[in-house]
Amino acid sequence: MRQFLEYWDGGPLKVFRGFVTMKFDDPSKGVLKPAMTHFFYMDEADPSKVRAWYGSVGPVEF
Repeated sequence: MRQFLEYWDGGPLKVFRGFVTMKFDDPSKGVLKPAMTHFFYMDEADPSKVRAWYGSVGPVEF
C-alpha cells in the first residue's frame, strides 16, 4: 500500500513523496512504513512519456 503525500511538477521532472507499507512474511516482525520518493524524468520529445524513473525507499531497519 502506498500513501502519496506530496507531488511536485517541475516540467520535465515530476516528484512523488509519501510512505509505503512493508509487511514481512514472518509474522513476528512488525509492519514498517518507510518514506519513499519517486523521480520521473519526462521525455523531451513527448512529455506524456517517462524517459527515466528513479525511486528510493528508506531508511529501513531489519
